Amino acid sequence: MTIGDLYKKIKEFYDICILPYVDDSEHYYRRFNDILVRGKHIRWIRILDWLKASHGDLADMIIEQVESSGSGKIMFALIVELMQEIMEFIDRHETCTDAAPNYINTRDQTAMEMRDAIEKTLKFIMSIYPDAYDFINKREVNDLSNEAVEKIHESFTTEKGIKLIESLVEAKLIKHDADKLEWKGTASLYGFFVDRTSVYLSMRRESERIPWKNFKTIFTNHETLCQTAKQVVNNYNNGSPKPTGYKCVIGLTGW
Repeated sequence: MTIGDLYKKIKEFYDICILPYVDDSEHYYRRFNDILVRGKHIRWIRILDWLKASHGDLADMIIEQVESSGSGKIMFALIVELMQEIMEFIDRHETCTDAAPNYINTRDQTAMEMRDAIEKTLKFIMSIYPDAYDFINKREVNDLSNEAVEKIHESFTTEKGIKLIESLVEAKLIKHDADKLEWKGTASLYGFFVDRTSVYLSMRRESERIPWKNFKTIFTNHETLCQTAKQVVNNYNNGSPKPTGYKCVIGLTGW
């Protein structure tokens, strides 16, 4: 497979299975059951199967078509960008209040596996092709403008925010060093904390999706915790018990 063939393969999947739902404001909280409809679910599975077996092909492609070719690098960057957009699309629907996945549901499971497979593939790409680090992480950095980052930090410098941080330090749930915060509780409890605090500090309305990326600019170990945290939020939104320690967070956020 050439790099051009791979781009066409992923672009076709994106155009048919993702793009129609990206600006679907009428059904923003659409469930995966309604996105991975019969014909499209097969396309999801084909791409998922390729991702799971792709690392050998990608390694050869990077060596033969990317590292030595300027046009190959550009094409590869476009492929990575499409992968990131697919992963973000899944995240967006996964964390919507009324679209929390049911992991017994085959289509929900396919979407979650796709997200995990893309994440592993991007990590593999960076491990064998260090130059990819720049364009893989550039998207994350540019997701939030300086103004947006300042606004997020301001949420924690209000009277409520400062009091919350002090209380979290006292409860030994965070470590506060200069302007950096490190979450010291479990990843599961971090999910409940982000879910609740994002409303408490007016980052979102309760009916809106959780702004996970906002907390990446605040907590130094956010990325380590995030995947488990999201899973836990989805689980308790589907009826599972809330994580150990959740009552402490409720007491600190005061609502």
